[in-house]
Amino acid sequence: MVVRRGRAEAGWRSCGPPEPSSATCARVPRRASPTRGTRSASTILGALGLILPAATGTAPVLAVLAAIGLAITMLLAAVVHFRRGEKQKIVPNVVLLALAATVAVGAQAL
Repeated sequence: MVVRRGRAEAGWRSCGPPEPSSATCARVPRRASPTRGTRSASTILGALGLILPAATGTAPVLAVLAAIGLAITMLLAAVVHFRRGEKQKIVPNVVLLALAATVAVGAQAL
């Protein structure tokens, strides 16, 4: 449930305008990225992919695939934050990666 809600909120926040530059990452310009909408949409769809199969009881394999997709997304997000020097943002990505992997393994066992 934590993964579902966290991913949905992150995707929804990403749909808005970019945040202004902070003092911690002043060297990285904050601009609207051409892939920002795609990342936001995939995050929201991933959260729905975790919620809807469990809520409807149909196609439980979709929950496994959504969890695997979110785990890959979190891995790539951690790499991006590492390259940008935003080390404090890596921890939430790793935690959500672990949770998504747990959901994938747990849903697959059902």
